[in-house]
Amino acid sequence: MTDSPNGISAGGMRPGFTARRIFVGWTLFGCVSSLQEVLSASIHGYPIPLWMGFALDMPKVWIWAAMSPLILRLARRYPLHGPGWPARLLLHTVLSALFVLVGYLAFEIYYPWFPWPVDQPLMARTLRFFALSAVTDSLLYWVVLAFGHVEQEAARAVARERRATVLEEQLSRARLDALTVRLQPHFLFNTLHAISTLVLESPRNANRMITRLSDMLRLTLSRTRTPFVPLHQELELLEHYIAIQDLRFGDHLSINLTVAGDATSATVPALLLQPIVENAVRHAIGAGNPEARVDIEIRRVGDRLRLEVHDNGPGFKRDMAGLEEGEGLRNTRARLREAYGEHQLFALADRPEGGASVTIELPIEVSGSEARMMNDNGE
Repeated sequence: MTDSPNGISAGGMRPGFTARRIFVGWTLFGCVSSLQEVLSASIHGYPIPLWMGFALDMPKVWIWAAMSPLILRLARRYPLHGPGWPARLLLHTVLSALFVLVGYLAFEIYYPWFPWPVDQPLMARTLRFFALSAVTDSLLYWVVLAFGHVEQEAARAVARERRATVLEEQLSRARLDALTVRLQPHFLFNTLHAISTLVLESPRNANRMITRLSDMLRLTLSRTRTPFVPLHQELELLEHYIAIQDLRFGDHLSINLTVAGDATSATVPALLLQPIVENAVRHAIGAGNPEARVDIEIRRVGDRLRLEVHDNGPGFKRDMAGLEEGEGLRNTRARLREAYGEHQLFALADRPEGGASVTIELPIEVSGSEARMMNDNGE
């Protein structure tokens, strides 16, 4: 048995609806229905024994209990929400009538053994049943279907909470290793070395670099415990990083950031941009390029956010099956997969004109809204 992306079992019943619980629930319902049948008969002047009331209702109730696991499967397979729900509503309407017919025919197997006169042929009894009770009995199908949807939403809520917990743990680790894995010790040491050099050559630039580095470290360590942040917070952190690189490399490095106005309301995973840009800077500068260049483009494409980082370094390996992926890129890929499942894109490529390209596409999330786990049945 496998699990679907939304955390709901792809086959069988959920633990909340075991065969025992289904049987007990329907039996309790049957007891109430049987007592009501006996009481109604007595009020209308044709009292029947208590055992006859139970003998009349309980078999039908247990037939529905036997059919309930299949109805629950149908609720998961054809949910009444999302795109295409009118067609699925029509399907369930047809299925409800079919289940009512199957339930009645199953009861007919029991019918001849019951000590009452069989004065009508099967077809006549069936037509009479549908005329008098089909609509009422079809409600039983819809009640079970509703329980199936409630069960499904409860399972999704548990899966979202579990995934949110995992994301918070990952974020906590990301904050702690931001100064080691993502900021990289050599970046910090090289920046401090550049500061020590600038102290004599350009005290003003040295002071600016110290201020930027301090602000960047403060922002990195003071992130709130949430897996997602508004895009403008990520850009604030990135701007400090870009300013440090500008002061450090001067005319030898050009970092260009372009952000479309309609993209600023999006939310993104915390600590997403800086490690990717740092990776691009490291490759561009490390190639000995006298005019290293990194271009960052962020824009909205339909209902998705697209982030692209290009550099003019040596590029990734030409064999696409063997792309070299550092710790920062692997960490980013894992976090995106955990947060968005198959609804995200994380692609590494060599550019035809030279250099490397990292492309990320994410579903748009409005800033301030609750971050949703995007593995929920295609929502």
